[in-house]
Amino acid sequence: MINKKILIMTIVTVVIVITGIIGVSGYVINNYAGNYQKSIYENDSKIIEKSDSYSYFNQVRSNIDGTLKSKFKFTGMDTIYNLNTKDGGTISINYNANIISGKFKLVLINPDDEVTTIVEGTGKGTKKISLGKGESRLKLVGKNAKGDIKLSIDAKDDIEIEYLDN
Repeated sequence: MINKKILIMTIVTVVIVITGIIGVSGYVINNYAGNYQKSIYENDSKIIEKSDSYSYFNQVRSNIDGTLKSKFKFTGMDTIYNLNTKDGGTISINYNANIISGKFKLVLINPDDEVTTIVEGTGKGTKKISLGKGESRLKLVGKNAKGDIKLSIDAKDDIEIEYLDN
């Protein structure tokens, strides 16, 4: 009889502990980013900043042969490429974004700090963009964004592309 009571109490304790762990995990997943990072998505004056601010809950990223593949869950902004040109030029950005939840966009900030959205949410395509003289930046911007993106950049020789691995 005592062994049965001990077994039942053990099972109840294990269930309570597992329920607590699941509850805490859910809270952490939904609240891992700070207020500043959560405020970035709709604010171009924050997006154009040279410094990044992000919280990745999960990220797997590779850049092989000029093709970036990133699977993520994050909030904030993360510069992935710097693009430099002495005389201006044109680039083509090939992208395939699959967003499961949250808000996500891929943006380009030109030397005049103007923001161009390449893709917002899920989308696939190619976008041609004229770059002005100087440095432009390509950023991932998200708010509780979960998904993946694959992209590559086609550019002339006079445009220097610098991949930034965080």
